[in-house]
Amino acid sequence: MSAQAKARRAPGTGSLDARADRSGRESWYGRWTQEGVRVKRRLGLKRVPSTRDGLTRAQAERELRRLMSEAHPRPAPGERLTIGAVGARYLNHLEARGRKHATLVGVEMALRVHLAPFFAEKPIDKIRTSDIEELVALQQRRGLSAKSIRTYIGTLSALFNYAAAPQRRWVAHNPARGVELPPKQDNQDIRFLDPDEVVALVRAAILGPYEQIDRALYLTAAMTGLRQGELVALRWRDVDWPAVSRIMGIPQV
Repeated sequence: MSAQAKARRAPGTGSLDARADRSGRESWYGRWTQEGVRVKRRLGLKRVPSTRDGLTRAQAERELRRLMSEAHPRPAPGERLTIGAVGARYLNHLEARGRKHATLVGVEMALRVHLAPFFAEKPIDKIRTSDIEELVALQQRRGLSAKSIRTYIGTLSALFNYAAAPQRRWVAHNPARGVELPPKQDNQDIRFLDPDEVVALVRAAILGPYEQIDRALYLTAAMTGLRQGELVALRWRDVDWPAVSRIMGIPQV
């Protein structure tokens, strides 16, 4: 322990320390645990007092944060990554890059409801184009719209691109590329409800134990444009409570 006491770091923030090489020059090193894998990275030279060479502690901290958001440890020997496992890492990747909350919700729903259950424990590097074509056929039999199917397969294709990136190489190629998708449907009958019609729809919810839930779903769909599958996939953690408080004029505690 140095003369300057080390502050206890919050869990998940990694550790930062300086080590000297044989010449006596110190470098910053960062360590953290990601998905059960211990990661160690050299961050750069430590700044010598009264000079501009190297990194200050604050600069080393920022570099550590950046690397933690970008690092993706390779699978352990013998580990076979599934769509569910890669999907969790892909979501972290999107969040670290500041993607919109609606995008994260859509990707999470597609993974949890459609993709991960279908591929189950099948390793991602064993998934073939024929498997994805089977998924498309299953979705069509279940009555999903062409737009929804194209969205879910697009998410799957983006996930494979992520897995095939040079810094990961969990798969050799993207088997979703080139899969024949149902053609886009041009619906000329779409008409938007006006505010009075939305109110009438909400009031028309069938009486019973699900009445309040149905009303909330109808109103949320009208206000956000979410599709049925996205509405059903919503969780309490998806609600922006500070924004709700501001809209409703509720003082925050």
